[in-house]
Amino acid sequence: QIVVADLEKELAEVQSMIEAYEEDNQESQEIELEDTQMQEYNNLKEMASQQTTSLRQTLTKIKRQQQSDEEALEQTKQKRTDLESRQVQLNEQKGQLEERISKLEQYINQNSQTVNKTEVR
Repeated sequence: QIVVADLEKELAEVQSMIEAYEEDNQESQEIELEDTQMQEYNNLKEMASQQTTSLRQTLTKIKRQQQSDEEALEQTKQKRTDLESRQVQLNEQKGQLEERISKLEQYINQNSQTVNKTEVR
């Protein structure tokens, strides 16, 4: 996110430089530029345009990656919630089964004692 903010700031700076340069150029239209000055202006304008395009592409790429990361994070959070819920459910089942085993063991012990008493008689 810091990179995105930096790129947005840099893009805004380049755009403001272009606008300021064009405003200065419009105000001084009465002054005729020499060929070398005009060539330099066009070169600077082209460089600024290329930088702006490059920065926009980088910004778009980073935003797309950030969106993808956020979606992956949400999916991971949901999976974690589901797994925690499943863990609680399995722990409850385990408790119920342990209680059932305990009752069955008591039943077996009682029946074994009854069988032993019957055999002794």
